[in-house]
Amino acid sequence: MFASPKAVEDAAELDDESKHVTPPECADLMAKEKAIGKYAIPMRKSVKIVLKRQMRVILRNKAFVKARIAQNIMMGLIFGMLLWQLGFDEWFVKAMLMFSFLQFLGFSSLALIPVTCQMRDIYYKHRRQHFYPAFALVLSDWLAAVPFSLFDVSVLGSIVYFMCGLTLVDGGQHYFIWLIIGFSYALAVGQLVRTIAYAMPNATVAQGVSVFWLVIFIFYSGGVATRT
Repeated sequence: MFASPKAVEDAAELDDESKHVTPPECADLMAKEKAIGKYAIPMRKSVKIVLKRQMRVILRNKAFVKARIAQNIMMGLIFGMLLWQLGFDEWFVKAMLMFSFLQFLGFSSLALIPVTCQMRDIYYKHRRQHFYPAFALVLSDWLAAVPFSLFDVSVLGSIVYFMCGLTLVDGGQHYFIWLIIGFSYALAVGQLVRTIAYAMPNATVAQGVSVFWLVIFIFYSGGVATRT
C-alpha cells in the first residue's frame, strides 16, 4: 500500500519540526548558560585567578628574574661611572642621561615578547574551553608587570640618580619625580610591546614591529642630534 503525496509532505514537516525540538536537558543547560553568562566564573574572580597564575609563571623563571636584577645593577653602575657626579651647569648631559635612562627601560621590554607569545598560545586553548575572557588576561598581565617594573625602576633609577649627582634639593622630591617618570614610561612601553606581541603572528614579527615603534619614539623625543 502506497502513501499519498499529502501524507508524505505531512510526515516530512513533522520530521523537520522534531529536529528543532530542544530536549529538556539541553533547555536547562541553555538557560543556565544564559543566566551565568558565557564564562562560568565572574570577571573579578577570573582576574584574580589569572593574575595569580601570571605571577607564578614569572617567579618560576628564576633565570629570567636573576638576569633582570643583574642587568639593572650593571647598567646602573655603567651609567654612574660614565657620568659620575655631574656638575650643576651640565644640564644638557643630564637631559641626555634622562633620555638614555628611559630608552634603556623601553628596550628592556623587548624581553617580554617571547613569553607573551607563548602565553597567547595557551590562552587560545583556554578560550576554546571558555575558561576566562580576554580582558581578564590583558588586565592580569598588566597588573603582574607593575611590581616588576617598579623594582626595575627603583634599582636602576636609584643607582643612576645618586651616582650621577642629580639634585636633592626641596626635600628630594625630584628623586621621586624621576622614579615616577621612569615607572610610567616602563609600564606604557611594556604594555605597547605586549599588545604588539598579542597582535602579531609570531615573536620575530613582533620584535621587528616593536623596535620600529621604539625608534619612532627616539626620532620624535628631541634627543637626536641634528646638523644645526
